[in-house]
Amino acid sequence: MSSTNAVSGSDATSNNTSTTATTTTKALDQDAFLKLLICEMQNQDPMNPMDGKDSIAQLAQFSSLEQMEQMSTSMDKFTKSAQTEQAVGMTGKWIDYQDPDDSTKTITGVVDYAVVEDGVAKLVVGEDKITLDSVLKVYPDSSSLSTAQNSQRALGMIGQTVDYVDPSNPFNTLTGKVTGVSFVSNRPKLVINSQNIDLDNIVKVNEDTVSNEDAVAIATAMKGMKIDYTDRTDSTKILSGTVQSVSTDGDTPQLKVGSEFVDLSQIVKVYK
Repeated sequence: MSSTNAVSGSDATSNNTSTTATTTTKALDQDAFLKLLICEMQNQDPMNPMDGKDSIAQLAQFSSLEQMEQMSTSMDKFTKSAQTEQAVGMTGKWIDYQDPDDSTKTITGVVDYAVVEDGVAKLVVGEDKITLDSVLKVYPDSSSLSTAQNSQRALGMIGQTVDYVDPSNPFNTLTGKVTGVSFVSNRPKLVINSQNIDLDNIVKVNEDTVSNEDAVAIATAMKGMKIDYTDRTDSTKILSGTVQSVSTDGDTPQLKVGSEFVDLSQIVKVYK
């Protein structure tokens, strides 16, 4: 009777190896593997017992696979932990990041806080939620942000005609074309009529001389900055606010300040 259910030693070894390999690929734990090995030994052909070397080889193979899996899991946990720590460390910092809706655009904002979703660390900036690989630049402090944005704004105004406050007479407004940018103590100044003019002195950028592309660049550089601007219904009334975002849906870009949108022509002063 026993010989009827028995299989040859080579078949047993082949079947056992196949079963073990298949089960191992399904990430059996060590206890399950040992139970399987004991079961194989209990049901082996007593006239042709399984070679002990095969059992040792199977056990060694399983241990190697298990160690590799544990190492992979540990590395994955370490990477995710490092990314989470990096994201939390960026809380409160100003960053440049890729627009989630348009990869060709860059947005500047302050990181409100960090979250982890499905094991992935993300930064929350206003209404945007971005991954770390979307971050293009991290500013060490707000003053360096101001310098960088002012430089970008100044360089973007080359070739444009602007109205500006006369440095020798603050009650007089002049008009001139920006022919270049100079840097004094690392602060950008506009070269107008052979004079170095502070960005604070710019009263208005004449829209008829500004291309839409340049206007968008100027508006984008003002994100997060405080401005003084004229009221739409009363040009003698000066309002103040912080630029939260920029809309480019219309013919010209508009700055969102509070609950209203402001044209570049309404800007009176931009604060560093």
